[in-house]
Parts: sequence; structure tokens; C-alpha cells
Amino acid sequence: MCFSAEVSFSAGVALVGVGAYALKKVNSKKKIAFASVPIFFGLQQISEGFLWVSLNSGDQSLMLDVSMYIYIFFAQVFWPIWIPYAIWNMEPDSKRKKILFYPFMIGILASLQLVYSLIFYDVEATSSQNHIHYDIEIQRLGIHQVLYVISTAIPFYVSSLKYMKLVGTILVGSLIVAMIFYFYHVISIWCFFAAILSSLVLLVDAKNPKTLGV
Repeated sequence: MCFSAEVSFSAGVALVGVGAYALKKVNSKKKIAFASVPIFFGLQQISEGFLWVSLNSGDQSLMLDVSMYIYIFFAQVFWPIWIPYAIWNMEPDSKRKKILFYPFMIGILASLQLVYSLIFYDVEATSSQNHIHYDIEIQRLGIHQVLYVISTAIPFYVSSLKYMKLVGTILVGSLIVAMIFYFYHVISIWCFFAAILSSLVLLVDAKNPKTLGV
């Protein structure tokens, strides 16, 4: 997330709570991956809280590197795979389910590109203007951003479940806002928006109570 360690820790704990409640409410095993999204976002934001602590103290210890790489793992490697998988897994329509397989594969490709970049190139996190900037080599290549957006946004529009398109539209809208007003810190800012939006899994679950089998 952004702003401060306190904001990141507070939001992280709250999101873990939302995710735990969402998991308690699910009535189908196929919903578990989607319902757990807030928990993973919560862990991601908690990791950025530790990163804030390290950056603000000027500490260049192991905690800085570990928290930075955990955050980047969630933000850039985990979500392009988990989001399309979670939506694919609970899709009841067989034709749409086949279509959702393609964003899932694209997400794997986007994640592998980032893993390659993390292994062979330097990664740096710096704080400025109350935000954190992540300098990742592959982010300079437009193809990665395209694959990332396809894998994390398109599945919401393919899904036949109620309110999925609304969630996808809000998610894309938040990306546009982040790119226009916070381009230099887009990874951190969009994850802030996406983390808050992850609470909408409760809405999706509530509006689709009987569409899925176990």
C-alpha cells in the first residue's frame, strides 16, 4: 500500500479479517480461492508496512529485502495467476470456463517474465512523497504491463457471475486513476486501490449463493 507503515499495517490486518469472514461465509469449495483474495492482499500490505519501517529508519538490513521481495511477489507474480484461476475455478458456465483458461495462461506468462527479471536484474524500493516506488527492470517493457492487465482484468468481464463486471470495471477504473495521478508510484497505489476493492468478494459471494456446486 502507500502513505505510511501505520496505514499499511492497519489495512493489512483489516483485510485479513475480511478474508477470514469471507471464507467462513462460502458455501462451495470452488469459491475458496476467490474468497481468500482479501487475506493475500492483507499479507501483501503487511509486508509493505515492514518495508516502510525499514525505509524510514534507513535500515538496509535483511528485513528491507525480504519485505520488498514479498510485496513484489504478491503484486507482480502472484496476482496474474491467482485472479484468473480463482474466477475460472468458480465459473459455472462451461463455455465461459474454457475462455477463462486463456487469461490464466497469459497470467502465467506474465508472472514468469517477472520471475526472470527478479532473478537476473536488480530491484529497488525507495520512498518519496509519502509513497513507495518500486524500480523493476521488466516494468520498462510495455508487453509485461499488457499481459498483466489482460490476466487480472479480463476474467471479470468473461465471468457469468453477478457483479463480476462491476468489480472489474471499478478495478480498471482505479488503474486508470493510478496511472494518471500517480504514474511513478503506480505499483504501490494501484495495489492500495485493489486491496480495498478486494472486500467486494463479499458482494460477489452474497449475490451468487446458489450458482456453484461443491
